[in-house]
Amino acid sequence: MLRRRTPISAYAVGELCKKIGLPDGVVQILCTDSYAAADALTASPIPAMITLIGSTATGRHIMQTGATTIKRYSMELGGNAPALVFADADLDLAADIICAVKFNNSGQICVTPNRVFVEASVADQFENKIVERAKAVNVGWDKQGDIGMGPMIDGRAWTRVKGLIDSAVGDGAQLLTGGDRPAHLPEGHYLAPTVLSTVNEGMDIYQNEIFGPVVGLVKFDSEGGLLEKANDCEDGGLSAYIFTSDIGKAERYAAGLRYGEVQINGVKYDIDLPHGGMGQSGIGHDCSHLALHDYLALKRITRATTV
Repeated sequence: MLRRRTPISAYAVGELCKKIGLPDGVVQILCTDSYAAADALTASPIPAMITLIGSTATGRHIMQTGATTIKRYSMELGGNAPALVFADADLDLAADIICAVKFNNSGQICVTPNRVFVEASVADQFENKIVERAKAVNVGWDKQGDIGMGPMIDGRAWTRVKGLIDSAVGDGAQLLTGGDRPAHLPEGHYLAPTVLSTVNEGMDIYQNEIFGPVVGLVKFDSEGGLLEKANDCEDGGLSAYIFTSDIGKAERYAAGLRYGEVQINGVKYDIDLPHGGMGQSGIGHDCSHLALHDYLALKRITRATTV
């Protein structure tokens, strides 16, 4: 296991393994900045299976370097989740869920909605609800305080997301709130909850996983072509969201969305529920008993019987 940016959580796993009685050496944890070390482990003929939670680009690289031998993979990769908000939806519920998932952990969650498609007849109303909630998030760092969102993980992540915002605005998106550091936090890796409207498919922020506290609103006038637009993202097959009071419509769109999991009018994650992506967003699953299949090989044994 290599965790360059989050070593403390990896070490905590090691402590838990020790506490539950695993023999020394069964689990070994290496935290490093060295890509050479990671490539050496990946290319080694010893591992029979490699697991990863990371970007699609990292997944491709690992599979390329691991092609020295036949290996199995279980990967949860990048996502560019769409959220479809129809005019008949509970708009407050939709705004609450989208903002909660989007601004938790500063948007650094693989399943967080990035492209929010809103039906034109309620677009202005919904836009106001999102902006109101974004402005109400208390940004800072105080374990004893009422903090709703902390900083980005590092300066590199901050710069990348800020670049996506500036590029989108330069290409015609409207900045409704946020877009830079909060006024009361002029230093550090803090990024104010950001809302952009008039986002379109020609923008980098539409095509790429944001992995930051930015909501991109996309208006649609009719359902014609909506499914195609929601699916039109090379690296986005992990999660999708639907908000509507029409269950038939919800089920129809859920069936057509090319995503490993579709959330309808709510969010549910649990250790018993499979989690995984389609296409460029992953191989296999984590969570649920189905994840065990990735670690097991099917073996058939036949025995001739005496006639």
